[in-house]
Amino acid sequence: MPPKKKTETENPLTLSQLEKFYQKVIRPANLEQFSEYYQKVIRPANVEQFGEYYQKVIRPGNLIQFEEYYHKVIKPDIHGIIKKEVGDLRQEMNEHFEDLYKKFEDLRQEYLFANEQLKRIEKNYVTKGELQGEITTLKQDVLNLYSRLEQLERNATH
Repeated sequence: MPPKKKTETENPLTLSQLEKFYQKVIRPANLEQFSEYYQKVIRPANVEQFGEYYQKVIRPGNLIQFEEYYHKVIKPDIHGIIKKEVGDLRQEMNEHFEDLYKKFEDLRQEYLFANEQLKRIEKNYVTKGELQGEITTLKQDVLNLYSRLEQLERNATH
């Protein structure tokens, strides 16, 4: 008499079989195709069909193996992928903020330099009125020199 063929309920999937399936079929390299498949096939409109599939295919005999597989393989892998993506995003954001801080510091330095230069210019700035006063004084001094020169010439000729 030939041996009796085992049915799926009598021969549940083992954790090692699920791990092999994951490594060969749903590994990170296939994540993009899996995401596309999810968007096209397992979308909210198909939740009811997925529920029927779950009841028919993933029987209580395999539920323990799937749960164990999820906790040992899928969950840590998803956690690793998310952690890496968040880390990369955080690094990119930090680089942008560092660039902004450097630009702000450069602008601050330029502001301080320009402010000091402006103070130096204002310190040496002479108003138009001050120049007018100095010109008038110089003209008066030149006129005084001419009159003294004329007086000296008159005294020298006498």
